[in-house]
Amino acid sequence: MSVSVIVPWQPGDPHREAAWTYLRPAWEAIGELVEGRCSGPWVKADAIADGLSRATGDMLVIADADVWVDPTEAVAACATWAVPHLKVHRLSERSTARAIAGENWRNLPLDQSNQRDRKPYRGQPGGGVTVIRRDIYESCPVPRIQGWGQEDEAWSIALHCLYGEPWRGGLDLVHFWHPPQPRMSRIIGSVEGQQLRKRYRDAQNDPAAMRALVKEATCTPNAS
Repeated sequence: MSVSVIVPWQPGDPHREAAWTYLRPAWEAIGELVEGRCSGPWVKADAIADGLSRATGDMLVIADADVWVDPTEAVAACATWAVPHLKVHRLSERSTARAIAGENWRNLPLDQSNQRDRKPYRGQPGGGVTVIRRDIYESCPVPRIQGWGQEDEAWSIALHCLYGEPWRGGLDLVHFWHPPQPRMSRIIGSVEGQQLRKRYRDAQNDPAAMRALVKEATCTPNAS
């Protein structure tokens, strides 16, 4: 089994670039590393598709450029799709700088330096890092949404409907700080993303309807 790590990536923010420079060697140790890019406005699905066009692995690790969790166990256990982490730890700006400087992020004190940008929380399947067979990703890719929206959650709903529960590990995923992307709120990315998530939820118990929606959302950004 060959493994390709696909990182959807758009340079331009110095904080994200510093995090990616720090994290890249760890991802390179996992398998073939491919940076996926998109031209024009950010569409995560297009960046993944670009990476997939150059990836050779039959097992994919799709990872955001600002996170780390070891996917090795998830890769070995993955029958269809897998989530290597249980909780997400979001580092603050100061703690991110200290981690990049070489400190173990777990040992950073919980004091006024605000080690974590928010309390640890259960990670959303489909977000952060996802391990998935290539053939399954090709049949059920991340939906196309322009900007930052609910594409991770919508994708998770589709995968649950069509392929069942993922294998899930118990590791912690660490998220390195960067300025927030343009969003309606911390939870809601955009009106279009909210609408798409609702459509996926409405189809979550109907595989035929889900397959049609996945096909539509693969072709059209901001499907509504």
